[in-house]
Amino acid sequence: MTEMSVYSQEYRPRRVEFTVYAGPSISWAQTLNEGYRSGNARLGGVYGLDVDINLVPTAENYYFTVGLAAKHAMTKMIYSDKYADREHHDSLITAESITSKFNNIYLSIPTAIEFKTNPFGRFVIDGVIGLEHSICVSAKSKDEVIRADGTGFKVDKVDRYKEMSLIQESLYVEFGFEYVIRDNTKATFGLAYNCNFNNMFRRKTINQITQERVRSRLHSFEFLFGFVF
Repeated sequence: MTEMSVYSQEYRPRRVEFTVYAGPSISWAQTLNEGYRSGNARLGGVYGLDVDINLVPTAENYYFTVGLAAKHAMTKMIYSDKYADREHHDSLITAESITSKFNNIYLSIPTAIEFKTNPFGRFVIDGVIGLEHSICVSAKSKDEVIRADGTGFKVDKVDRYKEMSLIQESLYVEFGFEYVIRDNTKATFGLAYNCNFNNMFRRKTINQITQERVRSRLHSFEFLFGFVF
């Protein structure tokens, strides 16, 4: 009895855990301008590393999470604007329709609180809520342009970096579970939702027909698979 009591007093859960993860994502742009439409959600990806710091040394239920992730946000927008006609010496035309497929890459730092249940068998259910602070490091698009006379052309690679907001702040929510493989090694499975607070585009990005600032918010679901060690 004495030995068991001493052991229980000395036992402490791990103070820090590391999680490496990756998975596909589905993203879409919520357009906020009249005449702009959001296309279908598009498939991208995410991968990263999280550090989970135990907030209660005698339990395994509350953690502060911080990390670093790379995110490929693929979206689609349909709109009308002026465009440089590649087939006519880049002369500026008023396009009837432009379909842009965006590929934005962000470096993100999540800061969140994670809640975990006590283990039942080999499983632990967890939930995460917090914020993500992201920096846009690359932005490109593939454009399909329709002229007023119905003819059109395609541009495979357009640099959009100067049009995109450098900083993105977003709400981050995740629900998932862990499976204990052996000792402190666990596999993780999660579904996350991300919603930007601020505009995808910079203030100086305007529609050259309406002279309105282009406004849109990024949303995404992420399907995450990883390992805790």
